[in-house]
Amino acid sequence: MQYEPSNDGAVAAPVGTKNSVENNGSIIPLSYDGSLGRVYGIWLLNLILTIVTLGIYIFWGKTRMRRYVAGGFKLLGDRFAYTGTGKELFLGFLKVMPFIIVLYAPLVLYSPEVYPITNLLFVVYYFLFLVAIYAALRYRLSRTTWRGIRGRLTGSAFKYGAIGMGVGILNVLTLGIFIAKGDQILMRYKMSNVWFGNTQGVFIGTTGQLWKSHLITLVLALPTLGLSRVWYAATVFRFQLNNFSVGGIKFNADAQGWDLFGLFLGNFLIVIFTLGFGTPIVIQRNMKYMVRFVSLSGDINAAAEKIYQSQEDLKNSGEGLDGALGVDSGLF
Repeated sequence: MQYEPSNDGAVAAPVGTKNSVENNGSIIPLSYDGSLGRVYGIWLLNLILTIVTLGIYIFWGKTRMRRYVAGGFKLLGDRFAYTGTGKELFLGFLKVMPFIIVLYAPLVLYSPEVYPITNLLFVVYYFLFLVAIYAALRYRLSRTTWRGIRGRLTGSAFKYGAIGMGVGILNVLTLGIFIAKGDQILMRYKMSNVWFGNTQGVFIGTTGQLWKSHLITLVLALPTLGLSRVWYAATVFRFQLNNFSVGGIKFNADAQGWDLFGLFLGNFLIVIFTLGFGTPIVIQRNMKYMVRFVSLSGDINAAAEKIYQSQEDLKNSGEGLDGALGVDSGLF
């Protein structure tokens, strides 16, 4: 099936509308019917236009891909939609570029080999990296809708960056032992600030759910050349979703280490052996992985009757740091 979601992000029905698929609290699967051929077509056109415009089109190309892929997801028969624009991404990029140029200037003028103090700038870059991840997620959630209701992310990107810096320092001082607790702290802050319309999400995960996997895979990291940490990454993926709910609707994830390892390995080999031209295949694999291992449970139609559109004003730009720092934080 090929389709092109509308520019205004229209979806099938308002949230309160009953869908023909009735739900009484059982497991509700996600579905994805995006076409590999269509993804390839968008990707190739984006590549050509980005080259022709000396990189300027990348913002509109990213938006076009997100719009198509988001529209490929369905829940209870209704499609998701992405309503962001290339102009918003471009404006966000322009706003932060002067700051990024000033920040990088010392590295150009004063080599770290000659002036070691400039190495301290990498601490600032790491902080901004964390800020960019949070800010980009906030933008994408605010531009993603289902049944006409958009998501949003409250909280402060700078606070998230500060927490991440503290966690990073403790990870180093404890030789990695603190990682599980640090991941739990960061996820709690992020997931507790996720909203759908006027309804705030709830995150109840505790560090105890991560410790066993973390310690075992940390011990095995050296003899396995780090591959054991893929199993911990799978644990984190399950932990983040299985402990999150919004409006009484619970998220479920059951991906195991081997599943994630197969995804990573396959994606890596595809990109390497196709010299990057297999990227659309990787996109499709990632989306199908999501619908294979993620589902929801609860009475969505009952919950939807209590959810309304947020009255929060949307900013007219987004993802400035994300684009300027080259942070690839995903399609959503």
